[in-house]
Amino acid sequence: MRYAFIEDSLKDPELAGISIMRRCAVLDVSVSGFYDWRNRLQQDRPAANPGAQSKVSDETIIACVKKLREDMGYTPGYRQLHAMLRDLNIKVDVKRLQRLLRTHGYIGYRHRRRYVKTTDSNHYMTVYPNLLQRNFEPGQVNRAWVTDITYLATEQGFTYLTAFVDLGTRLVVGWAMNTTMTTEFVLKAFDMAVQLRQAQGYDLAGTIVHSDRGSQYCSKLFQSRLSELNMRPSMSDVGQCWDNAPGESIWSSLKRETLMGKRKFRDHADAYGHVERWISNYNRRRPHSALGMRSPMNYEAVLSTQT
Repeated sequence: MRYAFIEDSLKDPELAGISIMRRCAVLDVSVSGFYDWRNRLQQDRPAANPGAQSKVSDETIIACVKKLREDMGYTPGYRQLHAMLRDLNIKVDVKRLQRLLRTHGYIGYRHRRRYVKTTDSNHYMTVYPNLLQRNFEPGQVNRAWVTDITYLATEQGFTYLTAFVDLGTRLVVGWAMNTTMTTEFVLKAFDMAVQLRQAQGYDLAGTIVHSDRGSQYCSKLFQSRLSELNMRPSMSDVGQCWDNAPGESIWSSLKRETLMGKRKFRDHADAYGHVERWISNYNRRRPHSALGMRSPMNYEAVLSTQT
């Protein structure tokens, strides 16, 4: 068995310079799988002290954190890591995990917030009432989408990001990036979301689309697209960022976990690559507290079995 071969190879002094991660890669097995096998093997052995309980080693935990970080492209927060480790059958106390993350330099970064105006509400276009009323509860696909625009700093200047998030599952259903904040830029993300949901067989009539009062969302072009699909516009009250808290929250997580302490991306392409990877991992793998620490795609799959 390959796991046993790796375990035996660790006793060979001539191979002392080869890491466990490298040995697993050569034999095409996962690091977490190896440590899981090793832990189960240790649990099956009789303990020297009958009263002692088997405990996952610090080395095992940090090796798995390193592998998860490589797979995700960033260091998830301790809550997400705790859930991911649990899925790998590695049980660790939250406080112990936090201590290990601090010791090994994996503690989460704090993103330095800088105010850049992304909402132009100084216009005479029609604004719409707040239909959402801060009801952010998950559980119903396409009940409501939230959308927002944020900025990302690069060495070439700002690039802008917009996304549409299904509140029912917290899935990012559409997104786009551009160097200017045009209505067409917002529509590109919106059309991506519509195409995804229609391809899945959903009728979007009646879905609430909640935004701020920015000119892109109030424009005739955007509102006509909503009317074509019988979707309902909803807008936050003036100066009330909490009216779109899930949208604000996702930007905070994205910037913290992609910039990882840096102030800027290298260029627009660098920013795009990081965002693309982050959104993919967010949808497929990142545990979400509002979803019982399931990823959006996993939670959506669970919902589909209940209907």
